[in-house]
Amino acid sequence: MEKGMEKGMGTEKQLNASAKLGNGGLTVKERLKTEGVCKNLFEQFWQSYPKKKSKDAALKAFKKRNPDDTLFEEIMTGLEKAKQSSDWLKEGGRFIPHPATWLNAGGWMDEEAEIEGAPYSETTAQNLRVLKDWRPT
Repeated sequence: MEKGMEKGMGTEKQLNASAKLGNGGLTVKERLKTEGVCKNLFEQFWQSYPKKKSKDAALKAFKKRNPDDTLFEEIMTGLEKAKQSSDWLKEGGRFIPHPATWLNAGGWMDEEAEIEGAPYSETTAQNLRVLKDWRPT
């Protein structure tokens, strides 16, 4: 038995190996650092998200995504686009999903279904597209 180790505790190497197995391959120190970065990114997301509902559920969904810098940038870019969409703007934001729902659904990957930057209904958007192509005869 190594000096300073209690009976049944194992060596420091064994403890680190055991800690890695139970925590996705990360030591306690590595896990805390990763969680700190994730929490900082989440706070940036939370500050930008217009509907502040169910923060714990949103954090859980965010951690599940475990975004690296690239994914986080995609999420934030998608969020800015979504904030300008007609669904999110109409009726005072009534149709903005809760942040956990948006994260779990991958909302930042949604395709735009309207004229860029125009908060119009689909019918109005369609009429504008027709007018755009119209030429007098």
